[in-house]
Amino acid sequence: MTIILLLIVAAALYGFIGMLIAIPLYSVIKVIVKNFYEFYRIRHRSELTE
Repeated sequence: MTIILLLIVAAALYGFIGMLIAIPLYSVIKVIVKNFYEFYRIRHRSELTE
């Protein structure tokens, strides 16, 4: 569902090039945010145990 919505919005805003760029860009941002959240959670947990 997210990918379909992303494609529709990217196509409306930037056309075909937007559709081509939107999926890889979304994937990269999603991985960065997910990894940052895990890093923050682990670091915060270790600070509480000290």
